[in-house]
Amino acid sequence: MALPQSLIATLETACNKYLSLDNDTLPKLEKFEGKIIAIEILGINEKILLYPSAEGIMLLSAEDDDSDADTVISGTPMALAKLGASNEASSVLFAGEVRITGDTRLGHQFKNVLQQMHIDWEEHLSRYIG
Repeated sequence: MALPQSLIATLETACNKYLSLDNDTLPKLEKFEGKIIAIEILGINEKILLYPSAEGIMLLSAEDDDSDADTVISGTPMALAKLGASNEASSVLFAGEVRITGDTRLGHQFKNVLQQMHIDWEEHLSRYIG
């Protein structure tokens, strides 16, 4: 069963809003333009395709797009969340909770860009609380 397109569109908007909080991140995504990164969510049998560019990330359900991914990152929802939140990605990867197949270098580079994000929360919050 595919995720509803409205949910994928909401995820895309949230991802791009988050990425825009760090001025350095979007330009770094330009080197991934033309590449397709698939996130395979085990347990719910869903695959989401990511199309990164300097403008952000476009998300599509694999059911809506039959393009072949350059890299596939697979794991359960919890394992993928741990991978995203962990500074020690190698512990999650080597524990076998998450697999990267295809162009593994691309997968690691993409993850590194996301891990290098530095959001100045004080600056963003000061717009609202002074």
